[in-house]
Amino acid sequence: MGRLSNSNTKRKRIQEFGLLRQATVWDKGLTSFIDPYLMYNHPDPVKTPSSPEWSTYTITCPSASVNAASRLLNEYAVSHSHDAYVTFCVQLTEGTEAGSPRVTAMRYAEMIADNYVHALTSWSQSSRPASSPPLRSNSVSSSFLTPSPLAGLRWLGVANILHAGSRDTFKKIFCYKGRDIYSRGIVEIRPDVDFEREGSLQLVEAILNDPFTRGVFKLLRLYREEMESASVRRFLFLSNGYDGRQFSEEPSPLELRLDLIVELARPGK
Repeated sequence: MGRLSNSNTKRKRIQEFGLLRQATVWDKGLTSFIDPYLMYNHPDPVKTPSSPEWSTYTITCPSASVNAASRLLNEYAVSHSHDAYVTFCVQLTEGTEAGSPRVTAMRYAEMIADNYVHALTSWSQSSRPASSPPLRSNSVSSSFLTPSPLAGLRWLGVANILHAGSRDTFKKIFCYKGRDIYSRGIVEIRPDVDFEREGSLQLVEAILNDPFTRGVFKLLRLYREEMESASVRRFLFLSNGYDGRQFSEEPSPLELRLDLIVELARPGK
């Protein structure tokens, strides 16, 4: 892969696209797939909670009709205590096929950036003394007197993947590593190592064409300055396994749970 280019991209906010954000109630089961990685890989486990603290939200697109319900576009969680962002669901187009009409012009990577900064800024403001001036959350990276919240983002997750194309990516990754996706397990891919191996073209194409992993690379490219030249340390492809092959050769997404975890790294850290 080529080097990421410098970027002074102004971070876009969901309000610019007419979208709405609403806080929701955290369900511990939704983040259980990633929690152990955050707990046992945190750089300072003594000074942080033993388990991650999460804030959960939805992003909706208001309906043009007064009587119609708003359309759910994105449901996600942010852990300010463990520098993590998890996508529960995201649907920004009318369909899943390439070229499907878009529900919003806002892109997945742009939404992650704004969602994460909003959550950390909201938490910081709620934790500051009432007399302190409010924090700004939409500044260009070069104007920050302190590092952008994106500078600390370390973990990204996608829970219970239903997207057919992304599930196909999982099958290719497990097959490439000689693993059985129907058996509970984890496949770890480190781009700096695995992408350089002989015969890795199929692996590289699978990851670069996947909507979620592609979104991660776009996030790193668009916000390189704010994220302090972050790169992907490793992808973790998790299969929850499937025990019903005697009844069905092709399990449904509800029968075979697949989750994705991405760990980021910074130069010199």
